[in-house]
Amino acid sequence: MDYTGSLYNLADPSDAVGMIDRSASKTHRPALDLYYQQNLKKGQTLVFNLVGTYIYTENSRIYRESRDGLLLTDVNNRVTGKKYSWIGEGIYEKTLGENRISAGLRHTQASTDNSYANGRAYTTEMDQRETFLYSEFKGKVKKLDYTLGAGVTRSYFGQKGEGDGYSYYTFNPRIALHYTLPGRSYIRLRSEISNSSPSLSNLSAVDQTVDSLQIQRGNPNLKPFLRYRSELSYELQKGIFYGNMQGVYEYQPKAIMDEKYLEGNKIIQSWDNQKKWQRMAASLTLRVGPIKDIFQFSVRNTLNHYISDGNTYHHVYTSLFTNIQGSATYKGFTLAGGWETPWNMFYGETMEGGENNHHAMLGYKYKDLSFSVGMFNPFVDNYKQETENRSQYASYKKSHYINESSRMLLLRFNYNFSFGRTFKAGERRLNNADEDSGVMNTGK
Repeated sequence: MDYTGSLYNLADPSDAVGMIDRSASKTHRPALDLYYQQNLKKGQTLVFNLVGTYIYTENSRIYRESRDGLLLTDVNNRVTGKKYSWIGEGIYEKTLGENRISAGLRHTQASTDNSYANGRAYTTEMDQRETFLYSEFKGKVKKLDYTLGAGVTRSYFGQKGEGDGYSYYTFNPRIALHYTLPGRSYIRLRSEISNSSPSLSNLSAVDQTVDSLQIQRGNPNLKPFLRYRSELSYELQKGIFYGNMQGVYEYQPKAIMDEKYLEGNKIIQSWDNQKKWQRMAASLTLRVGPIKDIFQFSVRNTLNHYISDGNTYHHVYTSLFTNIQGSATYKGFTLAGGWETPWNMFYGETMEGGENNHHAMLGYKYKDLSFSVGMFNPFVDNYKQETENRSQYASYKKSHYINESSRMLLLRFNYNFSFGRTFKAGERRLNNADEDSGVMNTGK
């Protein structure tokens, strides 16, 4: 990704320097995923999942500032990372009439060997392990379905040359209540406490130069934290009308969030266990249809309110997300369309914006053959994704525009066929994966 432009002082726009920012990345992630499920006698089930992953990463970034042909800042960051990980999980489950009891064990282990070059060379060797032992009981009393669960998590992290690391134990309870009301309606409550471990990329004891004023620095002293989440929802369906109301509250004390601070004449970008993060959300979904199996229309609105309390900052952010979908089907033809606003997420001092898009699609299906033609963003040419940082030391606003996504033509052709013996495959109960490269980025 290449950026070319100018940097200037708002108080004196004539005081400007030329800027070039070029970055590239390459990742290879082969993985081996083994899954086994066996249904035994007397309502018993065994499930096993083993996933081994190797992630190779190469990142590079060149950043330069110049004035009148004179080079003022020259940054050349290069990162090479190798990560090896495996995830093993097993579940035993037994059905007892309308009740069900289960127990499981999941272990995750990862090690990295990363090299950083930026004027000087850094090498980091890190080891991270997490073991989660849990059990769950699902029961039913008249119109009340309930789930009670509990687990214990052990987290370990160590980095060569950076002390003894840490080892933490946490308790993770979970409860879910589902009460059936008269008619086709219900009320449901879910609450849980889960564990969150630091990313290996954030734990790296490495400095990466961002520009002439900023340095990005990892923090090997980060500690795991707990995430509290509660969700209350009510659903009603009557005839062709459907409605769902939902409220969500999330609370994360000592959450790992970004921060910036002054160190001499430099601004340090880093992460730390901050005071707390909260999210309060209210959502309403309304749907009409299907009307005579032809027409269906739905609208969903979600109001998100974020509060980030850092060790040195306090930020409040509110955003509204809207999603509208509609479809009509007649004699094999289907006309569908949708529109949605960005789902903006605020965490720490940074807002990561979602996508604003809409689409229209016309399709036809005859037996096993289907064909459709559509367009992405047919009516606007201002597709963008926004990012905002509210640091008192180095705030910014960024907008990424992709003009090629406007009026993008979509074509789809499907033909389904089968032969030979057919086996009924059960739905997978476990889907573990490792997607964290364990590499701190190149100071972007």
